[in-house]
Amino acid sequence: DLSAYTFPAQSIIAPCAGMVILWNILLAPIILKEKLTRGRVMATTVVAVGTIATGVFGSHEEMDYTLDDYLDLILRTIGQSDLRSLCLNCHGLGHKSLRSLAKTLKKCVVLKRLDLAHNNLGAEGVKQLMGRSLPDSLRHLNLVFNQIGDDGVSALASACASGAMASLNKLFVDDGSMGTEHPALKAACEARGIRLR
Repeated sequence: DLSAYTFPAQSIIAPCAGMVILWNILLAPIILKEKLTRGRVMATTVVAVGTIATGVFGSHEEMDYTLDDYLDLILRTIGQSDLRSLCLNCHGLGHKSLRSLAKTLKKCVVLKRLDLAHNNLGAEGVKQLMGRSLPDSLRHLNLVFNQIGDDGVSALASACASGAMASLNKLFVDDGSMGTEHPALKAACEARGIRLR
């Protein structure tokens, strides 16, 4: 009954895979006419006892994780590495994820490329990111299809004008009533030599 495996916690089901060894030791002498040795019996007994102990004493709780929870875990892990490129397009990032992302990005001091396209970040999301959370090493930032509106484009313009993201040379944005034609953003990018697309 494979459908029964969907109900218990995975911490209980996973050790049951060790029971294959028990079935092998029981069926091998009958089907394959193999000799059952004392060492094999003892080893199989240890596996069986471990499997039973896991079932009795293991965690019986099933946790429901959201996309934000998984993303937070991933970002806490990669934040400690020498991450150079991060592509999180089309992930439906929420505000909780964006807060975690903003904290983690501060630690990614060698990050060169960040792709956050198709996430519906909105103006508030862009404002969170522009709050000095993006590393100066960043060269390429993609924010297309995020519905950031004029407020988000203005936040980008202010960040570029203030010298944030010192190494930025490519910025992809298509939101706002004028998008890449937003006067303040266009002027800030031209002043710094940032290619705006």
